[in-house]
Amino acid sequence: MLRRNPARSNSDSDWPWNSPQTAFMIQWCLLSFDINTAPPFAAAFPGHQKPSVSMCWILILTLGIWPVAADVPWTTGAKFDWALDQPVVATWQNAELRIAARSLSEQRRVPLVFDRRLNPNQVFSLETTGIPLRESWGRLAAVSQGSVSITSNAVYLGPVAAAGKLRTLIALRQADLQQVAIKLPTSKRKSLTARLPLSWRDLDSPTEILQRIADERNLQIQHGDRVPHDLWGATNLPALSLEEALTLILIQYDLTFRLDAAGTSLELIPIPEKLAIEKKWTLPRSKVDTISRAIEDTLPEVVTTSTAEQLVAQGTQEQLEQLELLIRSVTSGAPVKKKPKAVTPLSKRSLTFQAKDAPLSAILEKLAGTGIEFEFDRAKLKEQGIDIDQLVAIDVKEVPPEKLFEALFHPVKIHFEIDGLRVILSAEENQK
Repeated sequence: MLRRNPARSNSDSDWPWNSPQTAFMIQWCLLSFDINTAPPFAAAFPGHQKPSVSMCWILILTLGIWPVAADVPWTTGAKFDWALDQPVVATWQNAELRIAARSLSEQRRVPLVFDRRLNPNQVFSLETTGIPLRESWGRLAAVSQGSVSITSNAVYLGPVAAAGKLRTLIALRQADLQQVAIKLPTSKRKSLTARLPLSWRDLDSPTEILQRIADERNLQIQHGDRVPHDLWGATNLPALSLEEALTLILIQYDLTFRLDAAGTSLELIPIPEKLAIEKKWTLPRSKVDTISRAIEDTLPEVVTTSTAEQLVAQGTQEQLEQLELLIRSVTSGAPVKKKPKAVTPLSKRSLTFQAKDAPLSAILEKLAGTGIEFEFDRAKLKEQGIDIDQLVAIDVKEVPPEKLFEALFHPVKIHFEIDGLRVILSAEENQK
């Protein structure tokens, strides 16, 4: 078990995310190794106590081919949505929250914003067994009593209240910006509506980050002193709209912004207590009452008014998206069908697995949670001198299933055959 140093500060400045020490720390926290053969802990972390380790092992199993190189671009657009729907099978033991979240972000190439108000050093243990990546983010956020919100090209982990407001704020600011931009000269309009990448270095302050965003679009910031002095860890994000970039920063201080009519100045303002988007639908006259009753039953928080052929609703971005699905369901006369989850064939999977002194049966159980079916006769294997509960070690990264099974089974004299999603196990010939 890994024990954190209780004397260590929770300050962001303790975590230079791009430093060599951090790269070592990520491996130490997430991968299994023998503390006696690892590089000297004191040399990597001066002033920190050497951890006590009895056993640490983690499984991260990837379905599909996932790039992990730092120079591979982030997934965006349709690929971003697809990545969020892919299953995650992972076990974290005594991991620290932000290290685990950033590791998952890098592995899946899904951009992440980690709110300053969550405890980055929160130690936790968690297991996910094939749930989609978007749900896995929610599980990680809950470790620190937080929640997740997913924007057009980024995942945000933050306090529950902030996560619930994020997408609504972005939508409201987008509408405001479009109203201003449409009246401006073409060059200025293009500057305000351009999508630009956003990044900051270790120990950059949020004031510096906001100023960089404003400078790129020739904007002045009013009431910048409403953002207190702070130091942030490095983050790299893909191309974002102005409203998305600003909101991801400002929401961490309960702020939003107002753009002046000339499109030259940003005023930083507190987030209003009540946030709502208004949307209108023209409906078949015969469906208005049915839809109104359905809203009362399933979306009571949404405020609606209706006429003979029109429905006006006010709610959050998420609530209005649910309402859109409800209206489609009622007007079409059939429930909206969700696309069934497809089980990724073994031939298209890439697997990463690290374990030390773990029971073979426990590893098989983990793999079975991804849809793999192992067939074997435990009693017969035992007669042939093979204990399915024996302790094994394995360390493979991004390999085809055959390579993982070779590394797992050949040292213990087990033969395997792959048939679709089935893996048939038996003793090797010289064991029979």
